[in-house]
Amino acid sequence: MAFLCTLIGYTEWGTQHAYTFQLERELLFSGFPAKDVLFHPMVIFPLVGQILLLYSALYPDKSKWTALFSFVMLLPLFGLLFFIGLITLHFRILLCALPFMLLSVIYIFHFFKKRYAK
Repeated sequence: MAFLCTLIGYTEWGTQHAYTFQLERELLFSGFPAKDVLFHPMVIFPLVGQILLLYSALYPDKSKWTALFSFVMLLPLFGLLFFIGLITLHFRILLCALPFMLLSVIYIFHFFKKRYAK
């Protein structure tokens, strides 16, 4: 479910707008992107975070740290989208970032609560 939430992030700039799944499709399937675009921290970290999140969903017995690390890699992007939605009062951006933010906080809180309860 968290992986699906990463695909519905919405962004808008100038007269253009896109969801994260549209941006990823363009990035991955529109030929080889420029190195400065692909290796930008706000592109590569969330992309690797999504791959790790998908891996941790497919193999849940492996390591809970993989899921935690994937959430940490995705939080800067969705935190920024959430912050932009708040300061501009753009409710579409805010509502598209909110599900992932809530799932992240719940997962991280549950992870550390369970870890330190032992």
